[in-house]
Amino acid sequence: MRKQRRISIMVAVFFIIQCLSLATFASNSFASTASVSVEMYNSNTQTYSNTISPNFKIYNTGSTSINLSTIKVRYYYTSDGITGQTYICDYAGNQSNIASSTVGQIVSMTNQTSDADTYLEIYFTSSAGVVLPGSYVEVKGRIVSYNYQNYTQSNDYSFNPTATYYQSSNKVTIYVNGVLKGGTEPISDAGQGELPLRYEAEEGVVTVSSMVKSDPYCSNGQYVGDIGVNNTLSINAIIPETDTYTLTIYYRTATNKALRFTQSTGTSYAMVCPGNGNTRNIGSISKEVSLQKGACQLIFSNPSATAPEIDFITITKDLVPNTDFESGANGQPIGWTAKAMSGDTCTWDMTGGVDNSKALSITSSAYRNNYGSSYFESAEIQLEPYKYYRAEVLVRTQITGFEEHNTFAGGNISVRLKASNKRDYETHWGMISKGVINNHEDWATAVINFQAPYDGKVKFRLNNCDAIGTCWFDDFKLYTDDSMVKMEGSKIMFGVRRADIIDSGISSDALDEFISTYDRLVDENESLTGLDYETHFENEKIKVVQRINLPWVGEASTRSYIWWNYDAVKDDFIHFKNESALSWALPHEIGHQFDIDRWNFDGEFWGSFKGYAALSRVGCVVYMGNTYYGKKGTPGLWYYFEFKDLDKLENNEYSGDFIIGLLAVRSATSWNSFTQTFQYFADENNYIPTNNYEKFLLFLNKLDEYENRPIGYTLSLFTEQQLNVIEYQLKKYSGDVSLSEAETANYQNLAVVNNINCSGGKYVEVTGTNNLGYYFTRNESGKYLIKITYLSGTYRKLDVVINGTTYQVECTQSGWDTPRGVFLVADLESGLNSIIIKNSPGYQQGAVGIDCIEVAKKYTGI
Repeated sequence: MRKQRRISIMVAVFFIIQCLSLATFASNSFASTASVSVEMYNSNTQTYSNTISPNFKIYNTGSTSINLSTIKVRYYYTSDGITGQTYICDYAGNQSNIASSTVGQIVSMTNQTSDADTYLEIYFTSSAGVVLPGSYVEVKGRIVSYNYQNYTQSNDYSFNPTATYYQSSNKVTIYVNGVLKGGTEPISDAGQGELPLRYEAEEGVVTVSSMVKSDPYCSNGQYVGDIGVNNTLSINAIIPETDTYTLTIYYRTATNKALRFTQSTGTSYAMVCPGNGNTRNIGSISKEVSLQKGACQLIFSNPSATAPEIDFITITKDLVPNTDFESGANGQPIGWTAKAMSGDTCTWDMTGGVDNSKALSITSSAYRNNYGSSYFESAEIQLEPYKYYRAEVLVRTQITGFEEHNTFAGGNISVRLKASNKRDYETHWGMISKGVINNHEDWATAVINFQAPYDGKVKFRLNNCDAIGTCWFDDFKLYTDDSMVKMEGSKIMFGVRRADIIDSGISSDALDEFISTYDRLVDENESLTGLDYETHFENEKIKVVQRINLPWVGEASTRSYIWWNYDAVKDDFIHFKNESALSWALPHEIGHQFDIDRWNFDGEFWGSFKGYAALSRVGCVVYMGNTYYGKKGTPGLWYYFEFKDLDKLENNEYSGDFIIGLLAVRSATSWNSFTQTFQYFADENNYIPTNNYEKFLLFLNKLDEYENRPIGYTLSLFTEQQLNVIEYQLKKYSGDVSLSEAETANYQNLAVVNNINCSGGKYVEVTGTNNLGYYFTRNESGKYLIKITYLSGTYRKLDVVINGTTYQVECTQSGWDTPRGVFLVADLESGLNSIIIKNSPGYQQGAVGIDCIEVAKKYTGI
């Protein structure tokens, strides 16, 4: 009876509070009744300094104790482009020191101003205790960058150059349970009603203070929950014009939940937010809404059930100008600029579009890859940082030739972005769409999906890649992609389709473990290579984005971006759900992200090596080639690599996987020695050769040194023939190999045969006693590594006569569609050299096809 009465009283009180809240909607009184104030001074008042030193006194001006964990203080300043910033707390407390319970985080502002793009937020953990009525807590500390660059303090919003001790300042703000209690926040242009608008949920008005909750993976570490029934979230906003806008709500919910959105001066909308598979995952829903001009409240509610938890909202419109290419003047479309390579043309076509409308056209006279093709480029567009988008454009083509091996050949879209503030648009790409080659008047769609970068700024390019002929583009479209969900760890961020999470049947706990496992792989890469994560990635998390039309499973694009094939994601979730198994693709791509040129003699090898190392050190089960490795009762991943591709090396084909097996498995080298070797290479004070093969040899020698075994031991595990194959390939990566096609050599009575599998698309048949002759010059005499690429239907022997000396090589059966190489080491002279290739006596029946000959200087020691 008492319990029932108590509940009735609580409901009645709650109802009264709710009515009062609705009657005084703009008031923050029910978010918190605490009374607080803050005083501040700068102990360092120099205009230019490598240290910003704000000191605070936080007062409890009320009559009851306040938990320090409910209080936050913000100091606003300009970062001056400095990255890698840290707050150091020198002292916090009053009678006792609570510095260990005091946290300072550096936050980049969404709505920036000329004197504030960043703020320092001071907050306290639960162990900090309380501040008593009439008392205060003092906090002293410093903001510095990792390399101690100088800040300009005179343009900082909260900076006070005249105060020598604590005094009140309305430019430092203080909050209780997320509610502003003192000070004035810097007001940006966006805050005055210019698009895009972004509002954090925790900075709105909530019915009860406990609705504001913490999560380090939410924007600014907070969100608003418990919305629904009697609880509402209200955000004060300024709408620039009465118009239709795109409202995007970023939310958390594992299952489908309904939400109502109402503008206090306008219309109400109902929507259902799809479940994200895990409460922690951040999904989004976008809706076209009609909004009235002026100051208003944006109210989020559900009168009958629990609504999704809200992280933040954005309001945007008209992301890309002139998407139909109809507007322009003087032969140029508005918002799009062209660059044509020599011999190509970029045209604003007046009748080439859909239904004879205007279009953009590109005519290419040669095969040009994505980085060097002719293009139309959009103006820089401001998107929402880390939001997922989908871009499309209609394409029709008249192509006369294209690179058949290139999936991206034809008309496509590219996205240009900066992975961090240290990248530039001219050298770093985001991605390129799959090419469209339809060769008729019908229109096809080129499409990409992507995640906006840290600053939201992107450019789009429309180009003709690796194709000769003309591409027309019309009706460009850009959508917010609300099918994607953000799953976030401490160092990695996944963007995947919501449907693949749900359809895989993976549990919320398994999803958390999935992300945690990848965080551990990143940690292992950092530990192995000695590269500092924050410096290497410039404070950006590795972003893994599920991508449309990716022809392979994974791809490392710019540093901190990885593309993940759409079709692989669901299967990977299922393998993790069933066996806690990871696939090979993403650990390999994460390995790529930790490459640096100083040790990178072969990028694919190092991507795989670091993937193998991280997976082995974490102890993961791995699903690869329809087999589980490391599952109970099965051998570990070492078994896959121990003799991987040995047959390729024996057939003179290069394989980085074979090197992994030899170095990481059969050499019995410790991970500690690998770590020391990586760190030796990463140290810029150590000399590292530029030639890739010399890097390889030095790497092996350093492994021996750190294992305390004779130098040359690891090298001795390779046969001479294997080293020839490796040397040729690594020197080819370095551009140290010269190539001569057979069809350009001297020959008589020999047939030239077309074959698309050959270098240059042709080979020459050497038959009978006829021969093929090459003449070329060398700058210096010495031993050279010579590779002859051939095709043969049977076992053959060739005589290779070099400057009068005959060398005999064996050609195994390869078939007439599979070129194969054979190596020899020979002495060449400075100046003119001759090489004659002919059948050995006794092997003059039939024919052997010669594709090309390649020559590189043989390594003879450092």
